[in-house]
Amino acid sequence: MKKVLLAGYYGENNVGDEAIAEALTNELKRRGYEVLMLSGDRVTSSQIYGVEAYNRQRLQDMRTAISSCDFVILGGGSLIQDVTSTYSLWYYIGFINLCRMMRKHIYIAYQGIGPINKKQNEILTKFTLNRSKKLWIRDEISINT
Repeated sequence: MKKVLLAGYYGENNVGDEAIAEALTNELKRRGYEVLMLSGDRVTSSQIYGVEAYNRQRLQDMRTAISSCDFVILGGGSLIQDVTSTYSLWYYIGFINLCRMMRKHIYIAYQGIGPINKKQNEILTKFTLNRSKKLWIRDEISINT
């Protein structure tokens, strides 16, 4: 059975992100995948979704999860933006690049991209996303960002 790692803003008590986690988890399991998840609350995510969850804030946990899977899905929401903070954008861009360094395919699914206000963040984002294997953007504004 192939293993897929779901990454996003899961386990942080955001209703929209948890709905995305539930939908992706259910569909992937239905298709026969074993699901792993990066989460802000790995115990609760394991219980709710029936997955093996890893702490999304610990680099070693992230590396273990990435090395344990066959591929990665960075799923849902508006993760690729610097309005919340530059740190948030760098976290997800860094995660994408970590997956690549570990030679894992990463699929960026159903993302809203932007807004990205800082020029250096825009350059970094374009460089990173242009190297993606698959990129599913959810809206017209994001496509033009």
